[in-house]
Amino acid sequence: MSYPQVIKTLNKLLRSKKPEKFTSSWILENSPTAYRFIYKNVRTENNHIDWDKVVSSLNRSLQSKWVPPRYKPKVINFYRNKKEVEVIIKKYQPKLYVFITILNKEDDILRNNIIVSLVRIAQRGNRRAEEKLTFFLKQIIQEWLEKYSRLSRWVGHTDQLDLKIKHCIYWYRFTGSFLGYLYKTLEYSAWALKDYQGFSLDSYIPGTTLTMADTLTKDPQSGRVVRARDIGFYYFH
Repeated sequence: MSYPQVIKTLNKLLRSKKPEKFTSSWILENSPTAYRFIYKNVRTENNHIDWDKVVSSLNRSLQSKWVPPRYKPKVINFYRNKKEVEVIIKKYQPKLYVFITILNKEDDILRNNIIVSLVRIAQRGNRRAEEKLTFFLKQIIQEWLEKYSRLSRWVGHTDQLDLKIKHCIYWYRFTGSFLGYLYKTLEYSAWALKDYQGFSLDSYIPGTTLTMADTLTKDPQSGRVVRARDIGFYYFH
């Protein structure tokens, strides 16, 4: 049996039996031969069964029925393993430009594969995988913030953005593209954020010869540096 035959078998089984959901145990029960092939031959860079590859190869209408193994236990025992991350990075080293620019559809698919490989290792508790993945994802998100107005409210909310990325990493199961899942999460979450308005202290206040820096003074009561609400109310130093 070859990999294309395994996928063809699973597609046919899922269409004929029409389960509401299916798992690795369902595959073992309904097609032991296909399961054994997957177990022996479809492996990630760190030698785990690559269910993401299997499910993404199925007919698109069937993918949503997949219930993945529980990568996330109730309590994760976090650890740091550099080798688990390096084996993934080394495999894709010549193609890491995909986190800066996408040249074609193949690059888009490859980028998602790299991301999901790191996601699965992070979900097992590897902090290094989480950190490396967060770094890569922030390169992509920075471009999103410049291109898509629906995400503009995230500008200036770095701490909350890091936390949202982390949540997406640990809660992702299989919902198609990880980046699609991340984008939608950021889009929906943006509604709860306040617009961040930045300004330069060297910019002039309209209608005056004063800069923003000129309006800063020390509050005589608290001693804090504050912006004067009424220019003439504070003594400027």
